[in-house]
Amino acid sequence: MLNKLTRTTGILAIACFLATTAMAQHSDNETDQSLVSIANQPAPTCLGLSQAMSLAAENDPARQTSEALQRQARADIIEAKSLYRPQISTFARTGLGDVGLIDSAIQNQVGISASQRIIDFGDARLARKAATHNLNAARSDTDQIEIESATGIGVIMLDLMEASEAIAFTENRRTYFQQQLEAIESVLAAGGATVSERAEVAAQLANAQAFFLDLKFRKERAETRFLIGTESQTPICDPASVEAEFRVLNSQFTSVEALIEQAISNTPELQALRHRVQNLEAVRKREARARLPVISVVGSLAYSSVGSAGNFELQERVGLDVSVPIFTGNALNARSQRAGARRAEASGRVADLRRQLEEDVRVSYQRTLSLQAQLLTRQDFEDRSRELFEFATIEYEAGTRTLPELIDVRLEYEQAGLQRIAAKYGYLREQLALAALTASLS
Repeated sequence: MLNKLTRTTGILAIACFLATTAMAQHSDNETDQSLVSIANQPAPTCLGLSQAMSLAAENDPARQTSEALQRQARADIIEAKSLYRPQISTFARTGLGDVGLIDSAIQNQVGISASQRIIDFGDARLARKAATHNLNAARSDTDQIEIESATGIGVIMLDLMEASEAIAFTENRRTYFQQQLEAIESVLAAGGATVSERAEVAAQLANAQAFFLDLKFRKERAETRFLIGTESQTPICDPASVEAEFRVLNSQFTSVEALIEQAISNTPELQALRHRVQNLEAVRKREARARLPVISVVGSLAYSSVGSAGNFELQERVGLDVSVPIFTGNALNARSQRAGARRAEASGRVADLRRQLEEDVRVSYQRTLSLQAQLLTRQDFEDRSRELFEFATIEYEAGTRTLPELIDVRLEYEQAGLQRIAAKYGYLREQLALAALTASLS
């Protein structure tokens, strides 16, 4: 009997080991497939839009949190699959109880037991379905985080480019007033200019210097945020090439209806909510079937002794285990109602987000068209202002226009240029926002 016990125990242990090894290998393969190898790639000399977005999405701490939630969801799937797999365990027990019709004695047992579900009316299947949708929702959450990270770094790049272009444009203003101040000082002693004219030019030069310092701070702040967001010391590429990448986003925008359909179909946030609805629907069905029986085949092999005689015998037992809840204090109804309410809440959130997406896409699309028209108008206004300044300069040199009048025209020209720059980058920001809404940044 001892040999039989040892042989049977060994067979069950080997089966348990093989099943555990197979599940571990499956988990490792799934993890390996989720990793992307980017080794042996040369370091870029500068970062364009797509490269910066990739780095920002990869290095975002929120992505690490989301990937941890994915690993939890994968563990839930493994646990759900285990419901319909053999369960093997060892046991040792001692107790006092009936061993016959009238006798009672102390019984000691040590052995191994195995069980296997054969009928559960879909409980295990629904558990796997719920866990799978939970994993898909976690993956969509990661995609949404990547889009938000990419959008954030894109906005930072636009801030940096706008500040750089404004600095370059304002530098002309500083140079202009510096030259004007030097010219006035050279003729001031001879009476060719007045002290008030010198003071006005000096004030405009100081104002230009203060504005330049503010733009410089904005540029440095954007550079710092860019380096932190990408976790790279590589600078941004030439603004012209980056701007060309932004123009590619505009080429994807056809009609507002197509953009709405694309947003509803591809937005990861909405996909995640849909998967959660399916997850909660599976949970609701599972709770609704909680009163149905679960039938399992149960077998045990034990080495047992009865009484104080010290006689050990091998006991084998095979049978069916039927588990049916009879009275739970209305807990099953409460769990079923809770699951149904959570599913209804998730469905409402899907409808609300769908409506919000449609509204945001329509507004963003209309604003894109408006900013595009404004940009053309601002460009035309800047050209007219530059022509007016050139004519005013000629008139000033001819003595038909005063210096304060020339300064006013010069400031209007600069203001027109800054407004054109602001309209340009406002247009690019709206394009980026529309691309994020429609999940076009992948």
